[in-house]
Amino acid sequence: MAQSTGTSYFTSGTIWTSSTSFIIVDIYTLAPGPNGVPTPNLVSQAVWAFPTLSSPDTTVLPTSSMATSSMATSSMTTHSVPTSHTSMSISITHPTAASATSVPTSHATTESSGLGGGVVAGISIATALVGGLLGIVAGLFLARRRKRHRPPPEYVSYSDREKAPASTDRLQLDQFMLEPKLDTTIASDLSSLDLLIREHTETHYHLHPVRLESSQLRQPLSDLGIERGSEPAIARLASLALEPRTRLSAIRYVISKAAFESTVIGGSACVSLLPPLISGMSPIIPLIEDSSIGSREVTELAITRWRQLSAFLLHPNRSQRTPLEPSEDISTQQAQELTVALIRFLQPFISSDREERYEQENNLREVIAECATFGYVILSQPSEYRFRFESNGGLNTIVVCPGLDKLIDEGGRHSKSPLPQIVAPVVESI
Repeated sequence: MAQSTGTSYFTSGTIWTSSTSFIIVDIYTLAPGPNGVPTPNLVSQAVWAFPTLSSPDTTVLPTSSMATSSMATSSMTTHSVPTSHTSMSISITHPTAASATSVPTSHATTESSGLGGGVVAGISIATALVGGLLGIVAGLFLARRRKRHRPPPEYVSYSDREKAPASTDRLQLDQFMLEPKLDTTIASDLSSLDLLIREHTETHYHLHPVRLESSQLRQPLSDLGIERGSEPAIARLASLALEPRTRLSAIRYVISKAAFESTVIGGSACVSLLPPLISGMSPIIPLIEDSSIGSREVTELAITRWRQLSAFLLHPNRSQRTPLEPSEDISTQQAQELTVALIRFLQPFISSDREERYEQENNLREVIAECATFGYVILSQPSEYRFRFESNGGLNTIVVCPGLDKLIDEGGRHSKSPLPQIVAPVVESI
């Protein structure tokens, strides 16, 4: 059936992309053409855009004619046009020569299949919001479930400390700490100091009888602090010093204990030769708790580590990795203060010659400075040592040079009783 001029009809097509799709509708009318053949005339074109929910390969929207009284029938051909976008095709329908019913354009109505662009956009936004909320809820649920099923942290008890692996951070830090000395080297250095103190004693103190009461020596000995206020120990030392046969042994004991105790954290000497930062820290450390199992071992280990780190941080040339050495102020001023305190006790046994007294004082200060240098070596070690001034001989013996015990080894493990002796005390019979 031939098409009549003035007939209105439309074609539609859909463009799909990965993000936004389009619906295109073209409205035509048939106008008289050459040889009386009606020619399509484009009247208007409408485009709708909406978010892509799915992307079919090719979609053709149903095509409807616009009519008021009768439907125009047209034969349609479909052309699929590929584009550069993924999963996108264009389907357009064109009219061919066929019969149609005359439809007034002014009374045309449009029928379109599918949803409008605004509705599709609203559905897409709502879907995105719901999906986002579901994702958040699922994430919270999984995080809570993972936390609930996480295994509890493993704590190493004090008794299992030796079985625990060493910390990687500590191993890395120890590569830069001050180089420890061998126990044999430490023992040799302490033996050399014993010889130095003995030479000083034999050179600068006489063995003549002195007219002095024992009580006159007790106060200077108490002021030194080496016996921690023990009256029997102080009285015994005073008596041994007044006796010519035991005088030099008593003097060696007093000098040794005052010099070495002055380099011990929490030592009993009246003057400390330690750096002020370290000597000032010791009095404010709380007492070790006895109520908790293992608390003593933990506290001692922490103090050992703090001591080693302090020596490292106070070292003016850490890269050399040598033991910390006493500063010039300590080697002169503080050593001089301890020298003066010792001379108050040694005064009755020093020659009255002015030059000899001058030499005795200078030599005593040098001996104290050498003992301080050794004490700083012990201070810089990763192991924990203790000077031993006790002997197994009882009151019939006296220690003239201390021994050295190792309390904690280089790996942080406490030594078991009996403590290993690095150096045995030098003991003399009286």
